Amino acid sequence: MNVVCHTGVDIFDDQECLIKREEVKGLILETTSPGGTLKSHRIFPTRRTNYKKGKQVAWEWNMDLQFGPSWYRDPATNEIKQAWNGSTEFIGRHLEDLS
Repeated sequence: MNVVCHTGVDIFDDQECLIKREEVKGLILETTSPGGTLKSHRIFPTRRTNYKKGKQVAWEWNMDLQFGPSWYRDPATNEIKQAWNGSTEFIGRHLEDLS
């Protein structure tokens, strides 16, 4: 299960978080394993702006758009972290919007 935790997280090209990537934002999801025994937070690149905190999302990707190594400031701690080495764009829809 993947639930929106933070939206609109600034993403940067550099480890110092000085060069902001304007074309993408980070989406932090809280992922719960089957059975609910493990929870983790993961960040993914997206250009979508309609995500709502607390909503469950589908696992959907735009495989035609890729992003290279990127960093962000964790909204909970302000610590600089690597977002990903490489990733395609996350485009998961809110589960309630699926028909």
